[in-house]
Parts: sequence; structure tokens; C-alpha cells
Amino acid sequence: MHMNDLALFPTEKDVRDYINGADFNVCDKWQKMVKEEAHLLMTWSGVSAKLLISNKRTAAYPCGVVGVNRTQLDRLFGTFTGAKYRTAVFFALSHEFGHLSQFSVFGVKSTFNRKRILVEAHADVLAGVWLAVRLLEGRVHKPNDVMDAGLKLKNNCADYPTGFQRGVLVQTGMQNAAILGMLEKQITDSDYRSIRKALQRQDVTDLYGTARRKLQITPDNP
Repeated sequence: MHMNDLALFPTEKDVRDYINGADFNVCDKWQKMVKEEAHLLMTWSGVSAKLLISNKRTAAYPCGVVGVNRTQLDRLFGTFTGAKYRTAVFFALSHEFGHLSQFSVFGVKSTFNRKRILVEAHADVLAGVWLAVRLLEGRVHKPNDVMDAGLKLKNNCADYPTGFQRGVLVQTGMQNAAILGMLEKQITDSDYRSIRKALQRQDVTDLYGTARRKLQITPDNP
């Protein structure tokens, strides 16, 4: 979404109208799973969000709405099963919560005034941090799942890193989770859900620089 779109979606109602938004139904197994993963992200990002079923692409909106399109996610990750599928969905949600964090920390106008490819790269790094907290639990947990999910997401256009770069950026975020000491907290806690907030405002700012540097040195393809 570009800056000139902001005036179109100032409120939740405007977004609902645009995406034909419907509330989540926790009686639906898939929707319940998505809400559970989003709840963790709200806790770890410190950003509240309203989840809506969307007939547009999965996206975050400046008013705090995340529209989720199951058809799109299944098209991207439909070959994944079990924990790998859930990992991929969490990754997609984490990227959108990365944008919500940018809106919260940088401000909406400042976020949209930045170079789009850097904003997307930064959101991928933030997603990687939350993936590490969610998945590692003191040990490496199928890191290839992360790269596979990155390769499936939108890429190879001027505004986005390539699929390979997106996988690298997410893995960079996972490494920074360890650097920031979040995984040590996780190891000492009996349940990763006890972590209240995985990133502070300064962490979000610092990781923007990390994303910019990593994007500069990562080739388009392996």
C-alpha cells in the first residue's frame, strides 16, 4: 500500500468495506489457529490488532487492522502440512505485524516515506525475531521451513526483496533474537508464552539498520 492510499482507510470500518471484512469465527479450526498465532504476536510486538477475514491480499493497515486471506495463504503454502504450514502462516502474520510495529514506532507517514524495499526488508527481519521466539524453544527447529516460507512470499518485483533475500532476512532476524537475549529468557521460562514483549522500540529502530545492511550485501539469488 502506498502513501496516497492512507486517506482511503482511516478507520476500521473503511477497511472492512474495502476488504469485505468479516470477523473471525473461533469455531472454525483454521481461523482459531490464526487467532492463536496472532495473539502471540500482539503480546510480543506490544501492538494491538483487529484481525478480519479479507477478500484482498493479506495485509496490515495503518488503523491497526490485519486482513487475512486464506485463499492467498493456501496458494502460497498449500504444499506445506502440519507444523510447517503453521510456521509459514505465522511468518506471514509476523511480516504484517512488522508493518504495524513500523507504524507504531516510526509513525505512519514516516513509514510510507521510506524506501519501500527497505520497509519490506525490515518487516521480514522483525518477523524473524518473532519466529525465533516462537519456534526455537532453546533449540534449532527446522530452519529450512523458514527459508521455504520466504521463498514462497511475494518477491522479484521492484518494491520487494527477492525470495532468497527474504529468507536470508528472516534468518537474520532469528539470529538477532539470540543476540538480544530473548532466547535466554525463553530457555529459563517453562513456557515461551510467558514472554511479555520480545522487542522494545529501540530494537525496532536498530533492526531497520540491520535490514538495510543485510539487504545491501545479500545477492538476489544463491
